[in-house]
Amino acid sequence: MNLYGWWKVTTEGDCEGRTVKDLGIYQGYVDEIALSLGDKAYYKLMFEVANDPTTTRKAVVSEVNVSFGIDSGTWDMSKHERINYIKEVFRGRPVSIKESPYYAGFVVSSSAYQDAKNKKTDLVEAAIAKLTYDELQALLGD
Repeated sequence: MNLYGWWKVTTEGDCEGRTVKDLGIYQGYVDEIALSLGDKAYYKLMFEVANDPTTTRKAVVSEVNVSFGIDSGTWDMSKHERINYIKEVFRGRPVSIKESPYYAGFVVSSSAYQDAKNKKTDLVEAAIAKLTYDELQALLGD
């Protein structure tokens, strides 16, 4: 599966389809498009290959639930198989992939966001490690 191309993106809504929204057709990498449209996902974003031009957007969320269309073959995979397959498909892209709570879905997370989160955690842990016992007790209110 090629991650770069023209993609028709819709939301996945309720089972009656009332909350499904057509978000448009975008050219680019699935992860970049998904992260730029993540604030519009109801449950997850649905991606299907398209052929019409439009513009991609900058990321506005750090992670988003995504799935490929039913014809992608990913719907028939177990969660474990799907995640392994999707990780391989996204290999080389600046994102991480994890399991989604939604059927046939996966979560795309920005690696930059995760790196910043890890760095922040490392800084906090380093700062806490420098505190004396009395300072730590005062901070915790014990």
